[in-house]
Amino acid sequence: MNVGIYFNIVPKGNDKLSLYFENKNSTLKLHSNKDSDNAQWEVKWLGAENGKDRVVLINKGLGMAMKAEELQEASSIVPSDYGGELHDGQDVRLYPYTETYNDLWAFQLVEN
Repeated sequence: MNVGIYFNIVPKGNDKLSLYFENKNSTLKLHSNKDSDNAQWEVKWLGAENGKDRVVLINKGLGMAMKAEELQEASSIVPSDYGGELHDGQDVRLYPYTETYNDLWAFQLVEN
C-alpha cells in the first residue's frame, strides 16, 4: 500500500495556523484547523533546474496542486498584510520569487 506523507505548512513563529483551501474555487488562506485534509499538503519533487529544486504542493483534501496563474517564474507564498499579526482566515497570496520571502514557512509532518 502506497501511503502519502503529508505536511501542514505553517508560518514560522505561528505553528497554530496552516495553509488551507476551502474548496477548488477559494483563495489560499491561513486556518487553525490543521487536522482538516484541506490543511494538509503533499510535496512532490519534480527535479532540479538551474541549481534549484522544483516542487509542487498537492492539497490532500482536494487532490489538486497549487497553481500560480500568470506567473511564469517560481513563486513565493506570502500572507497578505505581511509583517502584521497573522490570524485565522487570513488570505495568502503568490508573489514572484525573491530571496526576501524564502524563510517564512515551516513544514510539520502530519501524524497518521
